[in-house]
Amino acid sequence: MAGLISEARHYLRPVRRAVRNAWARERGPIATEWQLLRASRRPTTFREALAYKMARDRRLLLVMYADKLAARSFVAERVGAHWLTTLYGHGRRADDVPWDSVPREFVAKVNHGSGGVIVVSERAPIEKRLPAPSRPVRWSRHFVHPDSVDPVHLRSLLDRWRAMPFAQEFGDEFEWAYGLIVPRVFAEQLLTGANGLPQQVRFWCVKGAIVSAAVESVSPRNFGPARRMRLLASELDVGRRELGIAPDLWRDLVDASVTLASDADFVRVDWLVDDGRPYFSELTNYPMAGRIGFGDGVTATPEEFSRIHLAAWLPRPNYRRLDRLTRDMARRVLDAEPV
Repeated sequence: MAGLISEARHYLRPVRRAVRNAWARERGPIATEWQLLRASRRPTTFREALAYKMARDRRLLLVMYADKLAARSFVAERVGAHWLTTLYGHGRRADDVPWDSVPREFVAKVNHGSGGVIVVSERAPIEKRLPAPSRPVRWSRHFVHPDSVDPVHLRSLLDRWRAMPFAQEFGDEFEWAYGLIVPRVFAEQLLTGANGLPQQVRFWCVKGAIVSAAVESVSPRNFGPARRMRLLASELDVGRRELGIAPDLWRDLVDASVTLASDADFVRVDWLVDDGRPYFSELTNYPMAGRIGFGDGVTATPEEFSRIHLAAWLPRPNYRRLDRLTRDMARRVLDAEPV
């Protein structure tokens, strides 16, 4: 009898493990939400204020910001399509993109996550390859040469990303807005820089005003910042000179960023800069999935950056009232054809 019980336990063990893992996956967002609510009741740092937003802000506006294709439509409507890169095609599946009309150099990506990007450039090392189809897929970025890309493999990787949810990655907080995006694949114009990738400028906007900015050069090896300069709002002209943008165009860029952020209590407006010409990149609700930490700036310390951003954000907004003001606009943009 004891032997039968032992054998039954042996066969039931994987079933119990599967049930336990499924329950952990289902209650993961709920547990994270509860943890965020408790930790962010009275925020005393900018990171805690961002946790407050992640736990409570359920406006459709955030979904529009997070959707990379919808954000393009929003930019075209608010500040003009001249800020956008050329969109070569999009669709619910990779095969819906008209690849025959896509040039030799391009960027392919999905619209519903951070990562899921393939940069196809003549400046990439020819020995670089996309991950093998047999390997588990992760949210990643790749810098590859056109002659090193198998088109079938590229489309397969894009479709695998499209099928992956992004609202909560392992170890991260629950990023609600990503869970409501309809996943799509698209290809757009490639921008370049000295190392093959464009420079970036990111405006940190609180209640429709720029509080700080970060100017970055991106490493093609890991897509991390090769060089970063953090600036207070009063130091923005330092960033302009670093990027080589003409004064009149810089003023237009700052005005466009403020206009795009005018409905948000917090949003980061990201731009790519190619040979002194800025192009819209994306709108970011939750930098670093809420784990943001400021580095040293030109004159400010990380603690000063946190204090200045928090002071600009408080008092905390009434998200339900704000949702009524932007819901119809966000729904219309999300339903619009991408530009």
